[in-house]
Amino acid sequence: MNHPAHVSIVLVNFNGHFDTIECIESLLKSSFKNFNVFVVDNSEDEESIRFLEVWANGGIIEIPTSFPALVYPKSHKPLDYKIVYEEGIEQHANTDEQILFIKVLKNEGFAAANNIALKYILGRNKSDFVWLLNNDTVIENDSLSNLIDFYSLQKEKVGIVGSKLLKYYDREFLQAVGGKYNKWFGIVSEIGANQKDEGQWDKKDVGFDYVIGASMFLRTTFLRDVGYMEEDLFLYYEEVDWAIRGKNKGWAQSFCPNSKVYHKMGSSIKGVKAENTVIADFYSARNRIQIARKHFPITLVTLYPSFMVYVINRIKIKQWKRIFLLMKILFNPSEHLK
Repeated sequence: MNHPAHVSIVLVNFNGHFDTIECIESLLKSSFKNFNVFVVDNSEDEESIRFLEVWANGGIIEIPTSFPALVYPKSHKPLDYKIVYEEGIEQHANTDEQILFIKVLKNEGFAAANNIALKYILGRNKSDFVWLLNNDTVIENDSLSNLIDFYSLQKEKVGIVGSKLLKYYDREFLQAVGGKYNKWFGIVSEIGANQKDEGQWDKKDVGFDYVIGASMFLRTTFLRDVGYMEEDLFLYYEEVDWAIRGKNKGWAQSFCPNSKVYHKMGSSIKGVKAENTVIADFYSARNRIQIARKHFPITLVTLYPSFMVYVINRIKIKQWKRIFLLMKILFNPSEHLK
């Protein structure tokens, strides 16, 4: 590049304002400074956005964290920020605050929330890279600079780069370094999951199929070529779909072991409280079928029979409502949870 790289960082908040604050405080201590942060608030009310506003103005005294060295001292307030609403976002295309909070009209899912920010970012035509980062994460100070340096060493057409994801509450252990996708059964698995991090994946070909969605660092040229995230999926399997579409256009994926991200795993949907497992069950099952129908229809001959394992397991524990939902998926996988 013949000019300093610029990065747009996108976080999706769903009733997780404490997580989001902790994440942004760690981002603001990054050794790489040429970035903007876009927080898309998917919450059902105004509580989160108002809480974030209070924090941005210096009203939050203490930030709960297990990583005080990465979060404290708190950034100087007030921050350079603005709050906009989705329906009027185009009116702010020329603003350049370091942090832009975007309140959505309606929660249409994780992909749709990201796409609101991604469309805005491409419209500004300023950024070389976009970092989609889960709001329930904390980063090392050099995580972003290492991602940028990593890209400069790539000789192939790399679209998305993943970070080394470590467990927030047990930081010596990996969440994953990448994901595998079995198209015949629609099953995903995480490489390195629950292993103690001893650098075992740092210098070897991980051989993964997709970058884990908690940290996806991508070129804006990839975004323009491949397109936005698939909104129909609502939740789960978005990164698998993106990887398949990217591969079809010649884009590779990679893994940067020096970019360390600590992830709470699952906190990003905790706002749904008791319903979270119902939503997880529904969309993880539904989207297995949707990915197969879209990309590998021949695999439905093995996927549908394997899907019955879901139903049998729910019968064993007498979760009759779940069984009803899962059966609906089999007959109409296009339907969303209501």
